[in-house]
Amino acid sequence: MMNGENDTLERAFHLHEAGMFEESLALCQERGDPAYDILAAENLASLGRLSEAKAAYLDLIRSVPGSARLHRGLARVLELQGDASAFREYMVAVRLDPGDRPALTRYAALLTERGDHRAAIPVLKILLRQRKDLAALPPLIASLIAIGEGEEAIALYNQYGSGDDHLHLYIEALIACGRYEDAADLAGKRWVGDNDSLLRRLWLSSLSKIRPDEAYTGYLKAIEDGGDPELIFEAALLAKQLGYVDKAGDLLQQLLADAYDPIYHLAFCDLLARSGSMERASEEFSRLVSSQLGTLEDPDSLILIIRKYIWFLLSRMPEKEAVKQVNELLAPHPAWFCLIPLGEMYEQLGDHVAARDACYRGYRSDYIRGGLAYAAYLARVGDERESEKVMLYILSHLSKVQDLEMVAGAIVHGEEKLYRKRRISSSLQQRLLKELPSLSAEGREILAVTSLYAASGAVDEGDYQACKEHCLTGLDVMPCYPSSIRIEDFIPLLGFAKEHALTEDPVMLRRGGEEKEEEIPLAALLHLDEREEKAVDFIRKHTETHEMELRTLLGTRRVAGIINGIIRKAGDAGLSIIERRGMSEHGEVYAWIGT
Repeated sequence: MMNGENDTLERAFHLHEAGMFEESLALCQERGDPAYDILAAENLASLGRLSEAKAAYLDLIRSVPGSARLHRGLARVLELQGDASAFREYMVAVRLDPGDRPALTRYAALLTERGDHRAAIPVLKILLRQRKDLAALPPLIASLIAIGEGEEAIALYNQYGSGDDHLHLYIEALIACGRYEDAADLAGKRWVGDNDSLLRRLWLSSLSKIRPDEAYTGYLKAIEDGGDPELIFEAALLAKQLGYVDKAGDLLQQLLADAYDPIYHLAFCDLLARSGSMERASEEFSRLVSSQLGTLEDPDSLILIIRKYIWFLLSRMPEKEAVKQVNELLAPHPAWFCLIPLGEMYEQLGDHVAARDACYRGYRSDYIRGGLAYAAYLARVGDERESEKVMLYILSHLSKVQDLEMVAGAIVHGEEKLYRKRRISSSLQQRLLKELPSLSAEGREILAVTSLYAASGAVDEGDYQACKEHCLTGLDVMPCYPSSIRIEDFIPLLGFAKEHALTEDPVMLRRGGEEKEEEIPLAALLHLDEREEKAVDFIRKHTETHEMELRTLLGTRRVAGIINGIIRKAGDAGLSIIERRGMSEHGEVYAWIGT
């Protein structure tokens, strides 16, 4: 670049820094130089011309795929557009340049927002220790507390904390370690002087573990001073624990009047039942269940409430009367969160015909949540073949990573031990491997566990090469701070495989030869969402398909719109991958024309 060009670029950069984006952009136009093109993309993003900025970044990434700055810039644009694929771009930027502070900061923030604390911790540690970014200390301590690593959180606070900054996090770490006396002493001294409501709550919380009567008095005083619903609920639970049933009831009724929440209502129902007020408890339970069935706001809370209600009815009236009352209440709502507890009730009563029918209808209502419960029921009654069939169907049709991780957790950690079926664990492992870049730390740990099971199965079959590969996969994907598996778990299997293998086929050496440029997956290149990616994979695999097949696959009638979106994104990237081939009796026909 000539000196004049250097001066122009520097002027454009200074204009950008001064917030004069239009003027900076004008200097970058038609220069034919990547440095100008990058600055132009940044100007477009700053001006809010997000579609143009996205197209500019995509063009630049095709030319310079290894640039962390470009992937970070694209991630910022996608984030402003509300596109979840921004997360993946930040991840690519961090991988390409572990020292990119802005990318590290946003990547860590997105991880903590997702609740993926174990994945966030290494990123936050890099920011704190290598980049000297003290803003990373609070989320790092909070993440360590969230996964039960209170001692490390305390050590980090003592090393990097200053004065009273984030004192509440230090006290929370003390509580997480069971050091209630220390926590109560420190919080008790500080909340009065600072009149800090958060420190006061931490004081009461820690005090309730060691001197509950004193804490109870403190809670009542805090309520007099204007306690919020969370504090009042804590006080009610403590009153119940101490046997002050009437006071606990008064506090819960105050909450129900001022800040209604179904969990508060459930606690009130439970209190009435435990105190022997059965008629009142029955009335409140019926009101609670009916109101929640009317709103259907939170299926997970609702299924818990229904289970509690069924337990209550069975504990206080004859079976036939309880079953009749439950059926009358739930019959108008044939959804999985009603049918599953209904099936569990029949199973408890020994009526397996009715139990199987209810669980099967739950499966038909929601193939994921209902299907999991149905497969678990089948496993419990010994119908392993049908249970396996249901689980394989679920695994083959999942489209969201969150659903995959939820199903994986049920397979690996569920009481029915569904992972023991080789086809289920193998299918699960393959699905997790396919989604590896998008898995949370929890998902990667489950993949490590399934790899351990697969390695053990390979030993049983005498396939020592497969055992070695599964062990190395598990070790490779295991996150930091694992909760259910350790590196040491793989060592005996690796040792056994090495002792018994007749020949060696080193796994790592298969990557030999000339290093190839990393190929960007089509879904990442085009920024496809989950449905679009699923449609592309299906059309590529089958070469040609029609609208009805895609409706069944994707679970939506909006097939034409999805295909339009794919074709538009491919066109933006200069690609042609799908072609329309007219109409058939099954709707529009689509064909794969990509490479």
